[in-house]
Amino acid sequence: MCTNSSSGRLAIGVRPLKATRTDIELYRAWMDERVWRRPRSIGSRGAFRQGTVVLVVDVSDRRPGVWTGHIVLQTRDTAVAARFYERIGMRRVEVGQHFAVLEMRGGTHLVIRYDPEHVEPGAVGWDLMVEDLDAAHDEWQAEGLEVTVIVDGPPHRSFEVTDPDGHVLVVRDSHVVGPV
Repeated sequence: MCTNSSSGRLAIGVRPLKATRTDIELYRAWMDERVWRRPRSIGSRGAFRQGTVVLVVDVSDRRPGVWTGHIVLQTRDTAVAARFYERIGMRRVEVGQHFAVLEMRGGTHLVIRYDPEHVEPGAVGWDLMVEDLDAAHDEWQAEGLEVTVIVDGPPHRSFEVTDPDGHVLVVRDSHVVGPV
């Protein structure tokens, strides 16, 4: 079974014989998308050797059907909060005097609302994930951000970082499964 995830095609090939060097080369080319870009027949000169039983199905989008759209925090200073979240890796979408939007991987937006009377310092109800936990920790600590030590704990290693309003965010190493 072989998958070309960028094109959304799945091909299953069954052969009663052992794979030859040509089979392996064609498989590698197929995974590199060269075979998908060049229409090939199935047969003696195709992506699979003659005698192979092949089923090709469309698996265009195997991502989950739902995702988080927006999470919201209140702040005492919109510009300061937005700078903090940009520093830790979020992308600025819009920053105004009383409202800011920053984007995370996957398209989730952090909405920051100026509402000093309702800022609640402490743990937030969500967490962040990063590709390289040690690098993020060391970089943020070197920049003077308030971070805790890294702890090992199932199922993730993690540390906490505190934003300028006292919101405490847990930062975990990644465990993403499949395309996101």
